[in-house]
Amino acid sequence: AEYMGTLQRIGRCYEEMKQPKESLLYYQRAEKLEPMNKLTIKLIGFLMMQDTHRLADALEYAKRGLSISPEDPDLVYLMARIHSAKNDMQALSYYQKAMALCPNRGDILISFGVFLFHLGSIESAFQMFTKANQADRSRFEESYMYLAALYEHNKQYREAMSVYETLYRQNQKNVVALQRFTQLSQIADHRIPIPVSYTHLTLPTIYSV
Repeated sequence: AEYMGTLQRIGRCYEEMKQPKESLLYYQRAEKLEPMNKLTIKLIGFLMMQDTHRLADALEYAKRGLSISPEDPDLVYLMARIHSAKNDMQALSYYQKAMALCPNRGDILISFGVFLFHLGSIESAFQMFTKANQADRSRFEESYMYLAALYEHNKQYREAMSVYETLYRQNQKNVVALQRFTQLSQIADHRIPIPVSYTHLTLPTIYSV
């Protein structure tokens, strides 16, 4: 068990260093030692889920994990993320279940908010990001970036500027917030339409295991 834990930790170190191939090798070595270890299944499932070409593999790991522990919030959340990546509406029921199991987990709330945004449910997405900010202060910056993007989407430029200003005051390394604030300040008084990039409105890669 100690050796397996070491393999898992090494794999996570490689994952943090953005080296997924090396990470997967260590996770798979841990899997050989104990194929039904829930943590290993989660680690492999979340890693594979980030590769759109391996969603089917990630789904198999999620199903295996849920066969061991049907009420595990991480595995339910993994299923939601996989189905969302596949543009499958089954994601909705999994997000709802994950939220019922862990109503104050910021990563689940933010991810569900992004899913709702892409469905066109702007007000519901706004509620998810607001709740994430209130429930999980460790995700303050992430949830606020999404809130600002929604304000931009609604052409509420002054509200977006206020959020970006708050973000930059909290973290002066947040270059994106500064850039967006500067751009919006040039148009807020004149309401000149500008192209807004929503590339940051993607599903968060941060997860809890």
